[in-house]
Amino acid sequence: MERKIYLVLAVVTSAILIGLSAGAIYVPPAQSSQSALPYNNAYTITLVVKDSYFNSTLGMEPAFYVLQNGTLSSSSVIRLPVGEIIRMNIVSYDTMVSPPFSTSYSQVMGTIDNQITLLRGNTSLASYSTLSHGISVSSIPYADISHTFTIGLANETVNIPVETGYNVTAFLEIGQPGTYSWGCMCPCGDVPMGTPGWMMGAIEAY
Repeated sequence: MERKIYLVLAVVTSAILIGLSAGAIYVPPAQSSQSALPYNNAYTITLVVKDSYFNSTLGMEPAFYVLQNGTLSSSSVIRLPVGEIIRMNIVSYDTMVSPPFSTSYSQVMGTIDNQITLLRGNTSLASYSTLSHGISVSSIPYADISHTFTIGLANETVNIPVETGYNVTAFLEIGQPGTYSWGCMCPCGDVPMGTPGWMMGAIEAY
């Protein structure tokens, strides 16, 4: 898959990929690690990163999807509550490495304690079971990053880097309602990075 330059969370709650197109059904397995994570009553959203068919010219390109009731939905507009702890899970099926435009995006920003929890992922690069309780980190090695989920809020930036071969869980809180932009800050395809629902979109905080 050709990667070029331009703009934008992925994830824990491992999912089993049943289909390859948007709208495919995912069946999340039980995870013993969930009990080890804080904020059990947090508002939970799961994002899935996978390659999808863009068009006849570009072919397969990476995209973020929202996992809802076992179905992948568009991430062009993601609705999140204000004043609640949000648990964001990012499940990544992408095996490519595409370090961000700036090394600053290897740092976790705007999450609770500026940390994320990594779990072994779904790719051939890692075995999920070896990190059953996860590991919390405040940064990801720059050369190992495949995507970021980055939100420009009113007073801060939320940045969740995704390491190739891992899923991610982050906890965050949005303080003010409004419409904000999210995007990937890695050079993972110029057209997808400018297309809502692929590598960028909007956050509606309500």
